[in-house]
Amino acid sequence: MNTPVWLQPTTSGWQLQLHIQPGARHTEAAGEYGTALKVRIHAPPVDGKANQELLLWLQRRLNVPARAITLIAGQSSRRKTVALNTEGLTVAQIERALMNPDS
Repeated sequence: MNTPVWLQPTTSGWQLQLHIQPGARHTEAAGEYGTALKVRIHAPPVDGKANQELLLWLQRRLNVPARAITLIAGQSSRRKTVALNTEGLTVAQIERALMNPDS
C-alpha cells in the first residue's frame, strides 16, 4: 500500500500534514489538499478552539490517548503538522480511521 503524501513515518510513529478549514458544519476529513489532508473543523478559529477540536477528533478517530497526539507546527495557521507518537498504527488503519466517516 502506498503511503499518502500527507502521512510520513517518523522514528516514534507518524507525522500528518493537515490543511484546516475552521467554522465548518461538521468536523470531518475532506480529502487531499495539495500535500496535506484537508480537515473541516466545526469549531471557530478563536482562542485555540479549532486546534483543540482537531486534536480531540484525531484522538477519537484513531482511538489513541491524548498524549499520543501533538500539534508541532501551525498553531495559528491553517497548515498544521501533527505528530502521532504511536508505532502500532499502519498506513491502512490511519487512512481508514480518518477518511471513512463510518469507522
